[in-house]
Parts: sequence; structure tokens; C-alpha cells
Amino acid sequence: MTPRAARLAVLAATIALGLALRGFGLPLGLPVFLVKYGGSALWAAMVYQIVAGLAPRAAAGRSAGAAFVIAVAVEASRLIHTPALDAFRLTLPGALLLGRIFAFANIAAYALGVALAAAVDAALRPPADAGAGPAPVILFDGHCLLCAGSVQFVLRHERDDAIRFVALQSAEGRALAAAQGVDADDPDTFLFIANGRAHQKSSGALEVLARLRPPWPLARVLLLIPRPMRDAVYGLIARNRYRWFGRSDSCMAPTPQLRRRFSLPSAQ
Repeated sequence: MTPRAARLAVLAATIALGLALRGFGLPLGLPVFLVKYGGSALWAAMVYQIVAGLAPRAAAGRSAGAAFVIAVAVEASRLIHTPALDAFRLTLPGALLLGRIFAFANIAAYALGVALAAAVDAALRPPADAGAGPAPVILFDGHCLLCAGSVQFVLRHERDDAIRFVALQSAEGRALAAAQGVDADDPDTFLFIANGRAHQKSSGALEVLARLRPPWPLARVLLLIPRPMRDAVYGLIARNRYRWFGRSDSCMAPTPQLRRRFSLPSAQ
């Protein structure tokens, strides 16, 4: 899926969710405030996605600012009453596009919707350092079957073939681990090194996902969760990776076509 297709899919999902919330929220027993202001937030998110789609090279912040101004302007237009406008507002398209009653609370909902849409859009964009500097490196535990599976996952979904894979048990891996304060013989994290910066634990995993094809970069919105909470979940999995997923006495063997992108122990 291309980034453009992913954005169109997100836009379609936003519109569908907004219509479903407005049409079925109350009959399903959802709270009135959730239906009303959740719909407003989704409407503003839709406006952001349209603005960003029309100007795909614009920074997310600029698109967010433009979308918020449009949303507030439409809200303010509800203070203007003419026979033609009021008649249009009574139709379904008019109610969906312009709304009917001005409410300050809607402005807060618009801000939330635009912010969430901008976060999703930012996650779908390639990282700013993609393609810059030396090839990014994933430093992984070569004996861990979960880690080997993760490497295979990256290979299946990567945007290009830029990432290198370095086993902790290799000479290069031990040197990189030591430079980052990681014990190569008993690692509690993998490392993702891009453009000279090392990312560990949950942040490293999310930065890797950001470099894959859509929709996987959407997972980057999880960076909004406080890092200690994310790392606690990561640490639980890392401590039990051998017990839950298994261990191999030797590192994974890449195909001859991929061998140049791997740094493995000299015995392999």
C-alpha cells in the first residue's frame, strides 16, 4: 500500500466512522456528548485529511493550522442566518457539512480531531532522516527466535532495502552494543541506529515500524504513550522471549541475496 493509498483509506475510515457515530450512536446507547463531540472531532479530522491530501508536501503543522482555521470558520458561520443557509442546514448534506447550532465546545473537539489526524498523518510519512546518512542498523539477538521472526517481518514489509541487520553475537554487534551500554551476552533490548542516533526498547521498535510500508507506520502514534509504560510492556516480553518464543544455538541464515545486509558471527 502506497502512502497516498493509506491516506485515502484513513480518510474513508474517518468518514465512515463519523457517519456511523452520528447515525447509530444514540440508538446504541452511547452518551450524547460522545456522539455529538466525537462526531465533531471526526469531522475536523476529515478536514485535516483533505487539506493534507491537497498539499501532501506541506508540513503537518501547517496542514493542522489550516484545517483548524477552516473548522472554526465553519463553526462561526452557524451564527449567520439567511433563508438560504438555514434551509440548507435543514438538509442532511447541510447538517453534515455546516452543522446547525454554534457551540464553543465544538472548537475543543475540532482541536482534538485535528491533533489526532495530524499524528496519524505524521506516522504515515517517511521519517525525516530516511535516506540520509549511513544505512540504518537493527542490532538484534541472533539466538532469539522472536528477534529472528521480527527481522523476517521487517524484510517482508520494508519500504526499500536500506536497513542492515547486525547480530549482537557478531564482532560488529558487540562493538555497537558496548558503545550504547548494552550487554551483548545478556541484552535487555535491541537497538535501532539511524542517522547516528540509537533508539532502544519500545522507541526503537516503533522507529523501525515507521520505516516500513503502510499501514505499519501508523503504530508510531503509540509514541504518545509515556515511554515508561511502553518500555514496561517491552521489558516483560524481552525478559521472557526465550521462554515464550524459543531459542536457537545459531543465528538465522539469510539467503545469498540478503547476505550483504547482515553482519553475523564469524563462524557463520
